[in-house]
Amino acid sequence: MIRLAYHPATYLRQHVDADEAIAHMARVGWDGFEWSSRVLAEHFESAEACRDLLGGLGISLSGIYHPCGFESAESIDEWIARAEWALQFGRTVGADVLMIDGGSTDLPVTADSIRRVADAAGHVSRMAAEAGMACTWHQHWGTLFQYPDEFAALMDLTEPTELRCTLDTAHLTLGGFDIPATFKRYADRMCYVHLKDLGADRRFADLGEGVVALAEAARILRESKFSGWIVNDLDYTDHDPFESSERNLRYLRELIA
Repeated sequence: MIRLAYHPATYLRQHVDADEAIAHMARVGWDGFEWSSRVLAEHFESAEACRDLLGGLGISLSGIYHPCGFESAESIDEWIARAEWALQFGRTVGADVLMIDGGSTDLPVTADSIRRVADAAGHVSRMAAEAGMACTWHQHWGTLFQYPDEFAALMDLTEPTELRCTLDTAHLTLGGFDIPATFKRYADRMCYVHLKDLGADRRFADLGEGVVALAEAARILRESKFSGWIVNDLDYTDHDPFESSERNLRYLRELIA
């Protein structure tokens, strides 16, 4: 089954209250929304409070975003400790996925750096499995893994059944990936996807307003019988956030029909 999720950022950047944003997403028909572990901890007094709010609105927390720079052993240890909190929060709320990423561009692009991240990601992915959640790596521009070779090396060093992958069409475009080839290569490893557009100015755009080959990505997802979450992780919009949310949902529904 495919479910569709959004991100509150488009609302929040235009000063819409977070609870109002979540309620609107539920009302217009999004199945879920994605938020970071840090913001979830700041916004909700407890996982139970979040669960009760979402249950009343009829919307799910699709996934929890949990990044790390991986610059030092101390930063990794702190990230792993916060992952324990995020997984407990996710289990209580009923989230399916812990999505991780990172790797500071200050790190040297070496096999040792990639191995350090792979080992830490593997550890958290096993923690997620024990918690009954999937763990997925988000390919992200502006990190150590922004280009194809480094991303492929990380995927090769991690266990596909433990660490899934989240391909993000906008970030793939920024990194010069071949989107159809990358989607085909990792089709069996995906349970959580970011379909996101990018303007010619390399700024994120509402779906259908940019240059990303979204239809081709959607076709491969259909052919591979993808099951899981498709997320429009839009960080900002130049439009009214309420209208943008509704427009992006209509576009996604038509795209995957």
